Amino acid sequence: MRLDNDRQDIFISDEKTVDQIRYSMIVEEYRTKIEDPSDDAADEGSEDALPKVLSKLPLIVVLILFAVAAIMFAKARIVPALLICFIGIPIVNICSVFIKGSKKDDIRNAVITSVFCFVIAIPLFFSKTIGTVASILLAAAVLTGLTGIALIASYIGSVVRKRKYKVTVPAICTGYARTVAKSPEAPKGQNIYYLKTSPVFEYSYEGSDYVSIYDPMTDGGDSDIDMGPVTINIDPDRPEDLWRSEGKAVLAKLIAGLSLLFSAVILAVIVFALGFVK
Repeated sequence: MRLDNDRQDIFISDEKTVDQIRYSMIVEEYRTKIEDPSDDAADEGSEDALPKVLSKLPLIVVLILFAVAAIMFAKARIVPALLICFIGIPIVNICSVFIKGSKKDDIRNAVITSVFCFVIAIPLFFSKTIGTVASILLAAAVLTGLTGIALIASYIGSVVRKRKYKVTVPAICTGYARTVAKSPEAPKGQNIYYLKTSPVFEYSYEGSDYVSIYDPMTDGGDSDIDMGPVTINIDPDRPEDLWRSEGKAVLAKLIAGLSLLFSAVILAVIVFALGFVK
């Protein structure tokens, strides 16, 4: 992304890293440039943040539910154990949204999880025969497997997308651009700000000069690039766009996808190993 000198919310420095004191000073100085005045009015009268132990309550409840379900599985009470998982977990997930604050991403994830679980739990609750239970479990295995495949496909897409940045050019890192962003994960009634950072790269391509930064910028105040000569990958169709490694986020997609596929296999094994399907 070209560095626009007219942007007042971006500042340039030669600090590769910033300590906590400097971090706080920068955030305080620049947050007013991105702060919505209506936020202050909305925050007036808001209640204090809930204790941290309360925010961990949903996780504790989920662990208890899994423990109870495991005991029931051990006693061959398969259907009650599955109902505990497919009904209890979405309820806990929804409650978690209200405890931590109603954020769009949390609400969306809670709705998706709840719909998925209740679609499995409702027919499971009313099932009268082992064959019906088997069909429901197999459907759950298929849905879980498809979700895992979708995440793996997203990982593959990230790998393929990297190939677009196929031109390597020499560049010079002349400094570090920073801006302040508002965290979407802030508890309800609170505003939390953090730094986003990118090296500033100056380079030439096919007779034109460019000054570009990462898009999006990296979360945090520190950079992993030293000032001086470097080598970067750019998109030849849009030379101002340069490649930034997605790091652990891409790997997380792969791990989540493989985990869901593994869960799907486990569900299928339960169906066949317990003689639900012969």
